[in-house]
Amino acid sequence: MIYLRRSGSALTTGAADDAFIAGVARGALERGETVELQIVDSPWRQVTTPDEVREVLDELWDELAARREQMYSDEPLPLEDLR
Repeated sequence: MIYLRRSGSALTTGAADDAFIAGVARGALERGETVELQIVDSPWRQVTTPDEVREVLDELWDELAARREQMYSDEPLPLEDLR
């Protein structure tokens, strides 16, 4: 799931729907709001343009896929991930 927060709302939005998150982010940017994206246990990443929204979303989905792959692999997790 990817989380979005924007200056025009006190709520953080979370969704696994790429088109929904991209649409909310782009709409907020068009209204002049600040927009930040995040996945769990990662820092918030501010986006300022529609192209940057797409770029950051792609990176976040790739990171989620890598986490999922590692979780289902037979390899043990690194010790720092076990805290």
